[in-house]
Amino acid sequence: KVFKDLFLDGSRPHRELFIMWRLREVGVKTAEPIASFSINFGPFKRGYLITSYIEGAKDFLEVLRNTDPSLKRREIFFKAGALTRKIHDLGVYHPDLQLKNFLLKDEDVFILDFDKAYQRIPMPLRLRFKNLFRFLRSLEKAKNKGVRISPKEIVSFWKGYAQGNRLYETELRKRIRFLPLLKLVWKVGWRIEGIF
Repeated sequence: KVFKDLFLDGSRPHRELFIMWRLREVGVKTAEPIASFSINFGPFKRGYLITSYIEGAKDFLEVLRNTDPSLKRREIFFKAGALTRKIHDLGVYHPDLQLKNFLLKDEDVFILDFDKAYQRIPMPLRLRFKNLFRFLRSLEKAKNKGVRISPKEIVSFWKGYAQGNRLYETELRKRIRFLPLLKLVWKVGWRIEGIF
């Protein structure tokens, strides 16, 4: 990346299109990729991706802001966890895994924004949990801004991801011990962001 939206390499939108196309081929709910292209600006490139619009969908953060914790919300968290597990099993790492990148429409959960995503097959546990804790960071940020998220909802996300897999459950227990330290680091980072 050179400037906000100019790059030396114009492959990012094409990679995103390929990843989205591949995910849709195996049943992952995401926007339909239509086209990608790059425009040259001297030595730099600006990339574009065109996708279908998911009519009537709301982002997960918006839904959480406007509803109270409930069984229905726990079901959504479970589905988001299962969807995250599915993309990981397919080797797709989503560096920007956060509430706003999940869309909800009726009973369906969609995942978006693969512009920084890449494939790593098989995906190691280290990357899986790095990604999962990125999502957890977005939950903490929302909670700090007054969004009510219950512990049961967070557990539902983890259950959706683990789906009874003992390895993931054991790893989660090991790694969750570091959560208080991570929360502290995140809060310090948010304060610093607020200064600038």
